[in-house]
Amino acid sequence: MGRQASTLRGLERENPTMKQKLLVSIALAAFILPVGFAASPTAPVLRAGFAQNEFPTQDQLTQFVQDQLASNKLSKDDADLCLAVIQRHFTDPNSMKASEVDLFNAMVTEYPHYVKAKEAKAAGIITRDPHNNPMADLLGGGGGGGSTSKPAPRKPAHGTPAKPKPLAARHNASFSSGTHKSGGKSVGYVSLNVDGRSTTLVEVNSSSGGMSMGARARSIRDRFVKLNNADRLWWMKLSVGVYAKNGEVIVKSPHAEKGIVITADKDYAKSRGMDPKGLAQDLISKIRNGFEPGG
Repeated sequence: MGRQASTLRGLERENPTMKQKLLVSIALAAFILPVGFAASPTAPVLRAGFAQNEFPTQDQLTQFVQDQLASNKLSKDDADLCLAVIQRHFTDPNSMKASEVDLFNAMVTEYPHYVKAKEAKAAGIITRDPHNNPMADLLGGGGGGGSTSKPAPRKPAHGTPAKPKPLAARHNASFSSGTHKSGGKSVGYVSLNVDGRSTTLVEVNSSSGGMSMGARARSIRDRFVKLNNADRLWWMKLSVGVYAKNGEVIVKSPHAEKGIVITADKDYAKSRGMDPKGLAQDLISKIRNGFEPGG
């Protein structure tokens, strides 16, 4: 400290202006460094509630997605997917699948650029922020339910990591149906086939409306096929709901006919020792694990 004081006295004699500049620099350092910012001219300074080393909240990420939708940077389908992933991360993180983790991390990575652009716009500053947008890479180019998001143009440099594969192009799903023996009796079934794995999703144990168990199974299979063709990422948007017309518990997804993937049959749920809501949740778990095991 004595050496610093001596230096200041020397500056005062030789150059008063230089002394003032040095005092300002010391004051700024005393203010900034304890807060935890790196002493680097390129260290990012994030505001709007997103400080250095701070994680964005659910509300902040939700607003980010809604603003991206409002500015046509995300399609409605992609925004729905992002909101579903945000909701799952903050309410049921242990159930996150690998693709959902990738998308969530991409949103967190893109969030500071959104904050920077928003503050610049509020200040009336026109800025350019060229950067690799991982959200666009993951959401673009895969036919995810009418997605309009496109990967950002990029010239890969030597040694640059490969872009992530679009979510909608990661899995090739198909569905099959028929009848088989279960519990000693013949029942209809619908199976999901993904990347060489087969998962029985639904069993039909009775005829109805003049349709055999096999015919009912085919009808259910056809609904799954139609949904998968409309939205390759439907399995990430599933939720349990109630059909307003009759109060039945249903599995929902935005691109399903009337929003209904399937109804949770009360009698079948009872035979499995669960209520309709539990049966619907069990089906969602089977579908999600069928696409991506683990999580």
